[in-house]
Amino acid sequence: MRPLALTLTLTAALAGAWRALACNHPDNAVANCGFTGSLGGWSTGPGTITPEPSDGSSQPGSLQAAAGGAASPFAAFEQCVTGVVGGTSYGFGIDARRVSGGSVSCTLLVDQYSGANCTPPALGAASVGISLASGWTQSNSTHVTNASTHSVIFTVSCLDAAQAFTLRFDDAFYGPGLVPVELQSLSIE
Repeated sequence: MRPLALTLTLTAALAGAWRALACNHPDNAVANCGFTGSLGGWSTGPGTITPEPSDGSSQPGSLQAAAGGAASPFAAFEQCVTGVVGGTSYGFGIDARRVSGGSVSCTLLVDQYSGANCTPPALGAASVGISLASGWTQSNSTHVTNASTHSVIFTVSCLDAAQAFTLRFDDAFYGPGLVPVELQSLSIE
């Protein structure tokens, strides 16, 4: 029983280490990826989007998104990411956890633009559904940018028309080669 507990502890520690590495990696083009102390660099709304200073996936600090059911079912935040190289494979993702709410659904969408500052024309998009649990979970994917891409809009949007929800997000990343390796097994003898 003791080795299993040690294995689970190490697995959680490695997952937390990857989250911090992706967010703080020099190739990560997302500004304020850890939402530490503010929402600087992010455009917010609809919904109530606020910084959460004490809770985070790899270190304190995250973004809290809340919305109120049928009257205001959406919450969203986004960032224009510049300096994107066309024809290149990029990894993207974000950590999330559910604080409250029922069947809320969230998506991370990466819209590509030929303009240097997220200006048209649009060149296509990539997306990944965001996993929501009571603990921190990372959702990620990869895509190859269009040859003419120079910027992307990194958008998280959430919807629950039935009831209010509160979610937290942390450690956003978008960069070439930023693809997490999932730990399949670990044994210590």
